[in-house]
Order: sequence, then structure tokens, then C-alpha cells
Amino acid sequence: CAEGVHEVPKKKRWQLLVLPSLVAGTLLGCWAGVGKSGAEFSVQRGNEDATVRLLVLGDFGRCGQFQGTVVPFRKAKEANREECENQTRLVPALAAAAAAIHAQAVLNVGDAFYSDGLASVSDDYFRGSFMDVYDRDRFPSLDIPWHGIMGNHEHHSANISCHLDPALRERDPRWHAYFEGSLLFPSVDRPLVEVVLLDTTPFAEKYLNQAGAKPGDTCEHRFSEQRKLGATPSNPASWQIELRRQLDLLEQRLVAARNRGVPWLVVMGHNPIRSNGDHGDEASLVALLDPLLWEYGVAAYINGHDHHMEHQEWTRCCEFRRSLHTAAGGPVVINEAVDNDHGEWIELYNSGDVAVSLAGWVLRTDSGYPDRKVDEEQMSLGPGEFLKVDCEVKDGSDSVRLVDANGVLVSEISWGFGLMSNGFSVGRYPDGQGTSGQPMPMTPGAQNAVPHQGGPWLPEGAPASMNVSGWLPAADSRFQARRPGWLRQRMHYLTVGNGAGLGHHASPAEAEESGGGAPRFFRRENGFASLEASKDALVFKFFDAAGLVAHKVRIPRQVS
Repeated sequence: CAEGVHEVPKKKRWQLLVLPSLVAGTLLGCWAGVGKSGAEFSVQRGNEDATVRLLVLGDFGRCGQFQGTVVPFRKAKEANREECENQTRLVPALAAAAAAIHAQAVLNVGDAFYSDGLASVSDDYFRGSFMDVYDRDRFPSLDIPWHGIMGNHEHHSANISCHLDPALRERDPRWHAYFEGSLLFPSVDRPLVEVVLLDTTPFAEKYLNQAGAKPGDTCEHRFSEQRKLGATPSNPASWQIELRRQLDLLEQRLVAARNRGVPWLVVMGHNPIRSNGDHGDEASLVALLDPLLWEYGVAAYINGHDHHMEHQEWTRCCEFRRSLHTAAGGPVVINEAVDNDHGEWIELYNSGDVAVSLAGWVLRTDSGYPDRKVDEEQMSLGPGEFLKVDCEVKDGSDSVRLVDANGVLVSEISWGFGLMSNGFSVGRYPDGQGTSGQPMPMTPGAQNAVPHQGGPWLPEGAPASMNVSGWLPAADSRFQARRPGWLRQRMHYLTVGNGAGLGHHASPAEAEESGGGAPRFFRRENGFASLEASKDALVFKFFDAAGLVAHKVRIPRQVS
């Protein structure tokens, strides 16, 4: 497509290139945004300086359900109504920050339309969750391009490609959405920051059964664009080919950015690589994506998905966090736990010689869910007996405690991120013994099976339950040999996934340290971030709902 820069009102100039990319079988050309007057945007306001000034927002699209007519299957819930109010309450602070830094664009990390994306380009949800909330007339500082990627909730749509349809820009010229690509700021000829985009939802193993939801969950990850390319979760080999295509294309973009000499390289995806939130680390991205970022000198990875604000700084690449060590206790112990596409439950086992009364006993988690009364299932547990108890636990990682009627801790089990994937449970082997949960085949109400030992392709330290179904391509072994010479010596991971309500993402309240990474900031409340860059430093700021700076990250230029 033709590149061009034209004058727009208030002498604003916007120039941007989205590098052509093969997406869902169609070629996306150069980006061109249209302002209110019909002229094109450029990326930089005038020629004030050579800096880049962007806002970052994610997981915000809650209000469409309460604005006019909506698709019938979307039902308004009071909890979501509160989250809609949280979305609108954040806008004045967002607009004020945009005006203060002279923001050039907004980066949207996905999940702009809960809960099932847009159904079509005429969907009134687009007005309810975007146009009306971030009104250009009321908030002129937000009358700038909004560049977004697909989140997992957009993948619920049977027509996900409509989010990328240029017809949406006829409704609101600010809107731009992509599966993958590269954004250059502040100009094509002299880029200071390159933001590389990746559709991360297809990498999340938990969404590939069904494809994706737990029994009874109305959410379905349809992966309609992947299916057009011949990739389906029911055919693991085809899914491997699609993911490898995305990784190869990402690497090509990173190589091109390095060859262009772009000072700052940032990658943006919806799912976290590192997170202390509800979803936790995405094990597949730790194995497949993280090495690419370190190899090619990416300064930061930005994501949403978990509904909080967080900054982690790591000094070692590709490291997997492990389960916490917890004693079995007894004689009644938590013997097995499941939180995946096959349900959520805890198994108790009486390792003693006499029956034990369960009256007044509860299961308690770190997730903030209500205590689960064990005696509602069974009043006592005989010697050698097993008892399966349905119990809500948190995605990603959790710790579950069995507490007796006197409030005394009887037994506890914890698991790390990624250990619950692919229909495997976390349990003790042999039954009633061991100090940490191990991934193993599910055996509810029966003796635990021998823990799975993983496959030869897995990177060092990876969860043994990872990729058992074969959806993921093999981890690239060449990166293991390159570790001493990583171009990037430390990596920053930033979660900005709370542009509306917290939903069920209500815990943990604090972050945990583990391995080669350290949480520098963790805040479970609504907010957004800014990205500002000069030739000497890349600066991120986290803002709360009052518009106050809650945390600042300054990354100095690393000269290799």
C-alpha cells in the first residue's frame, strides 16, 4: 500500500508502518489510520522531539453488555456491571495521562470485548465497549490510534477476523487490530521503538481441549483463523506446524529489527510469559518464546490476561518455577489435586489405620474462594479410603490446605505454574507420601499412578506434564548452547491486564520471588501503563485509577 503523511487538525501528524505479514492466509499491508477529518494520521505530534510516548491498556472491554442492543447470548451479570463501571471510571485518568505525555498511540494487549469478542463489524458491542467509553469528543487526548492484538476472549468469536476488518475504522478511525506484525515508532524512516506483535492464545495448552473450556463453561476458543489455515487442536501435528510458522515469522521480524538498528525492541502478546497472577507463567511461552526474546535483545515483553499490574525483572532465561515443598501431614492427607479442562477437585486419602471424622473440616485455598466444607461430601473417612471433593482452585498455581474443626492444619499441597496442563493432576506418589506435588495421570478416588516422566524434547526444568498431547513444537535446542552469549542480559516482563474489573482474578494479593526472577512491582487494582522512549532509555510507568504513578521502570540502553 502507499505510504503517505498528510496534515490533520491541530497540526497533528501521524506516520506508522505495520510491516506486511501473512496473517490467516491474507496479506496485511501498510497501516493507514483515518482521523475525524478524513486525513491520515502519522505517528508523531509535530516535530517536538525524537521520543516515543505510548499508553498501554488491556483486558478492558466490559461495557458493551450495557449499551443498547447486544447479541442475545451475551447476558448482563451484576458482577460484570461493576466491572463496566470500573472501565469507565478509569478513562479520565487515562485521558489525563495521554494529555500529560502527549501520547502518540495506545497499545491494546487484547480482550477488548468480553466475553466472546465481536460477532461482526456491525456489532453494537464495538460502540458500547470502545467508542462510547473512550469518546473522542469528550476525551480529545484519546483521539489517537489504538493498536490492538487478539486476546483469548476475541478467540471466542466465530468471526474473529472481523476485529481486523477495515470496516471497523469507518465506525471509529482510531481502531487497528492485528494477529501479528510490527509497529515502528515514531517514524518509518527513523524508528526508535519497534513493537513486535504475536497472537499468543494458540500457544496456551489449556485452551486446546474442546478447544479449551472446562465442562459447563460457556467460553469456547474457536481458533477460526487457524482452522482456515488447516490447523485444528484435534490434529496436533497441524497445530505444531502453525505454531512453528508463527515462531519463525517472529524470529524473522526480530532479525529484521536488529538489521535496521532499532534502538528499542519490545514484544507484545496477550498471554504472560511470567506472571504471579491468577493464570501464572505460561509454560509453553517460557519454552518457545522466551529464548527468542533473550537471543535478539528484546528489552521488554508486555502482556495482559492476568488482571493486575506487575513488573518482573529476570536475570536468567527460560527457567521453570517448581512446585513448593509441602509435607503430607496426616493421617488424612491431600493426595491429589486437579484444575484443568477436566474439572476442579481435591482428593483426600486416609493413610492411617482407623477411621477419621471429617465433621467441621474444610479445604482452604490461597485463591480467595470460599472454604469448601468436606463433611458435605462425607462425614468420615475409613482407613485406606479415598474421597474426591469438588473444590474451586486457582488457575496457574495454588496452595490448598486441609483444616480440621479446631482450625488446625492437617495437610497441604501446592503446585507451580504449568503443572496442571493436558489433563494431568498433581499428586503424591506413593499415596499419602512425598513432600511436593508431581504431575501424574488423573486417578480420582483411586490409587495414584506413576508420575509422568516427560518427553525428550522438553527444555531443562520444564513441567513433566507439558505437551503430552503433542500440540507444541519441539523447543529449539540451539538456544541451550547460546545461553552464555545472550544478547540480552536481563529481561523485563510487564503485565497490564486490568483496564476494567478484576473478575475472578482476585488473588494473590502479593507476588512471590522465584528462581532467576524478582517481582519489582505487583498491584491488584485497575490501571494502565505508559511507554516512553529516547535514545538513552526506555521508561515504563504504571498508573492507578486516580492517575497517580504507582511504579516506574527505567531500562538504560544496553550497548553490545
